[in-house]
Amino acid sequence: MRTSRFSLGSGSTYAEVTTFVLNEFPAIDAKRDLHQLARTLTFTQGALVMATQSDANSEVLAWLEKARTRSLLKGGKRRYYLLAYLVNEELQGRGENVEAYAIALDVLGRGAGFDPNTDSIVRVEVARLRDALELHYARSQDASEPRITIPKGSYRPKIELATHT
Repeated sequence: MRTSRFSLGSGSTYAEVTTFVLNEFPAIDAKRDLHQLARTLTFTQGALVMATQSDANSEVLAWLEKARTRSLLKGGKRRYYLLAYLVNEELQGRGENVEAYAIALDVLGRGAGFDPNTDSIVRVEVARLRDALELHYARSQDASEPRITIPKGSYRPKIELATHT
């Protein structure tokens, strides 16, 4: 078993996470995949620090991990990355500030020249995510899982925790 010479903490930068990923996962050779993985690790790392402070956050993060590992939201990695990004921004108190431009760059791999007025990719992907969430909850029999919705006209998720009796 290899050990990493890098230690990721809650203040890890994107560059530190990228270096960590390159060292820990040498088989990754596609630049886009590397950056996508590093971004996801960065968001997850920050959220995991918060999870130790809040049982509610832990519950949401555990469901996100379950959604990823069990492919609860059909549609591939992009859909999970988008949901993880939006939820983590919300859990870290930045949900109201999320904009299409940031989603395009941070999640969808678009360049700095992205224009949300001429490129609808963010609106399309969020609509697909919204539909996937609605379909999942319509089919799910698990009343104990948190419910995440994304209201139309917004990128800010609403998170409702299950009531435990």
